[in-house]
Amino acid sequence: MNKKAQISKKIIYNLVGSIIDEIIQIRRKIHSNPEIMFKEHETASLIRNYLGKLNLQILKPYIETDTVGIIAGAGKDPGANTGANAATGKTILLRADIDALRIEEKTSLEWTSRNKGYAHLCGHDGHTAILLGAVNVLSQLTEYFCGNVKFVFQPAEEGGGGGKILVEKGILDDLPRVDEVYGLHAWPGVKKGCFESCKGTLMSAVDDFSIEIKGKSGHAAMPNLAVDPIVTAAYVITALQTIVSRNSDPIESVVVSITSLQGGTLTNVIPDSVIMKGTLRYFKKEKQEFFRNRIEEVVKGICNANNADYLFNFEPLYIPLVNNPDSVDFLGKVIKNLFGDGFWSNSAVPTTGAEDFAFFLDKRPGAFYRVGLGLDHPSLHNSLFDFDDTILENAILSMCGIALNALGCDISE
Repeated sequence: MNKKAQISKKIIYNLVGSIIDEIIQIRRKIHSNPEIMFKEHETASLIRNYLGKLNLQILKPYIETDTVGIIAGAGKDPGANTGANAATGKTILLRADIDALRIEEKTSLEWTSRNKGYAHLCGHDGHTAILLGAVNVLSQLTEYFCGNVKFVFQPAEEGGGGGKILVEKGILDDLPRVDEVYGLHAWPGVKKGCFESCKGTLMSAVDDFSIEIKGKSGHAAMPNLAVDPIVTAAYVITALQTIVSRNSDPIESVVVSITSLQGGTLTNVIPDSVIMKGTLRYFKKEKQEFFRNRIEEVVKGICNANNADYLFNFEPLYIPLVNNPDSVDFLGKVIKNLFGDGFWSNSAVPTTGAEDFAFFLDKRPGAFYRVGLGLDHPSLHNSLFDFDDTILENAILSMCGIALNALGCDISE
């Protein structure tokens, strides 16, 4: 049996420490120039310019603003790669999302958003900086590992399904074929610089839907001559909650929320129609069809009872994010080895937030984990949110540790 390569923590820590000031500045530059899904052109240019200085193999974009590259290990094991175009050995994928949100930032930071109406309020600027730092360090450590690191800077996580598109276009199957996938998310409510995840489902599925209730307009003083879509819509909104309380296992979390209701403009006119929009969240992929059908059954029944008609549109978005149990165990060992037992928890509470890294995990084993921003940090998507630069170092170290350990290198004192 071939002896594994050994590397000391000091070497990795020193390499990360040597670039951290540069990575902080990059993070802040990305934060000041937020770009929304599929329009991350300047962000992608910044990423590619930085990577260009590292002389790495960069692949042709799959969807224009993605950046995918390969670090080929130069380890001495017979199964290792010896060139950037080699396709042998194990391949680990590391991923960061790069897009911003359509929200106005309300911080007064020096690096606050200069693009009105857009902001990095979900930490993707930090995620991008973390992966850039990890790629830099790993590119200097190729002699210590065998196989490949495929790194992915992914656009359009915030509702655009960029991860799904990349998977459908073959990012996992194109050579070198990916064996395992790992990604992270900065997380308020977790101790600063600490890490957590859980085995199985960590984040829910999300599907959106719209319902148009079609009635018959008339004078508000003579409702008997009209078919009131507003009253019908009110019954529908209330009845949809019974899907959660009466059609779902009480142990399983399900969310059905109506988030938009539009209909009518005058006080003395019953409108022809009302349009409502909503979101559905659940933790078991196989439940999608049941919930979709049940929503329409509720709408149809109430519309029939009120002599109204309806149009129902259901838009599947993200599937549940399900971690591989063995990968979570592996992740825990990496974190505890790097930082100590107190920096890791495998008891993360699942959230009904959604994440399109789920499509990577649907096809390959791996894990998605959280790095803590602090217990009192502003929540994600809050107008006062900013990434905490003090956690960048630990986060970069975690990604480096995952890649090195997964590709045959032991990290020692």
